[in-house]
Amino acid sequence: MEKIGFFVLPAGTIYFNGLIFNCNPFRDPNATAPYLGIIGYLPVAYTLMPFLLAHIVQFSDKKDLELPFVRRNARHPQLLRAVFMTIYWVSIIGSGTRGAYACVAGFCVLFVTSRLIHREPAGRAFLLSSVLAAVLLFNIFVYVPPAMRAVHRMNMIFEGLKQGQLVTARGETEGIQDRLDELVDAGIDRQVASQHPTQDPAQQPPVSQDEPGPGGSSEEPPQEVLKIGDRGTLFKLAGKEFLNSPLTGMGPGRFKFKYGIYPHNLLLELIAETGLAGTVPMLLLVFVSFFKLMRAGWEDQPVRYYFLFLMAFAIKAMFSGGICDSVVFLGGLGYGIAFQGPPGPLKKAEGPAAAPQGNGTDEKK
Repeated sequence: MEKIGFFVLPAGTIYFNGLIFNCNPFRDPNATAPYLGIIGYLPVAYTLMPFLLAHIVQFSDKKDLELPFVRRNARHPQLLRAVFMTIYWVSIIGSGTRGAYACVAGFCVLFVTSRLIHREPAGRAFLLSSVLAAVLLFNIFVYVPPAMRAVHRMNMIFEGLKQGQLVTARGETEGIQDRLDELVDAGIDRQVASQHPTQDPAQQPPVSQDEPGPGGSSEEPPQEVLKIGDRGTLFKLAGKEFLNSPLTGMGPGRFKFKYGIYPHNLLLELIAETGLAGTVPMLLLVFVSFFKLMRAGWEDQPVRYYFLFLMAFAIKAMFSGGICDSVVFLGGLGYGIAFQGPPGPLKKAEGPAAAPQGNGTDEKK
């Protein structure tokens, strides 16, 4: 993973320089956070995150860092890793991707805890995790460069928590919370025209209307454009859709078809669209994969690190992304199911081996 990181470093450096010196040539004033060309801030953050996690592990283990092409180790691997982590972490913070913040924080907690449980040196891992947390908190509460103002997206979460609510977006349709039952009762075949509150309304496709009939008026009134995008609202809608059809759900892909956006929670999306019939078998596979990897990781350090890597992306699956684009989840699930573990030691024979049977005569040498 660290070798591949050398090829990702140029893109990360461009993004990093644009954030620090406010010179991103791809800056879109209408975008929530700075892009990298045609690559949005979410792909930027979740592409850099695995390399950051790999550097955290290798920095804590104080491993050698092999340089690409020349096939020799770097003279100062820890210093080089520190530069890489600085670029990647500042880029992730500047992207304003709150799910990536939670993933990195969760990974660091699990990583330090794992080293303590297995009685491995945890001082370097704890110190590094503390530095990463301090940089994030400093940018949230003290100072942030102008190009990194997307960090202020955390403010709406803090404001919502003070009121006992989960608020991740502003600008939803007023009174939408009182209309959730009405939207669910509309049926799965009726598309609810929706518009994400953080997007530019000018970029939204026009709402289709029925053509006027012979009498000069449409048969149905035009659909109302609703702004739905807050995580709390989406979680409630997914739960209500499940209760509306608990056995089979509303059908695969129906939630996004109806509301124009997925629930941003893999479990809620699964249970809302497939019901108990699809969720229970999937959870059984997840639990089997989970316990197989956890048991193998208890004895095998590389497997344990891979398990922690999957747990970091499991945090992401609870707040962002859908089933179809959860590549890490699906890949980890398949790996866990197919995982057989390292070959165990050969069992010793309990008794003497039986003498081979000949053709009825004994041969003497």
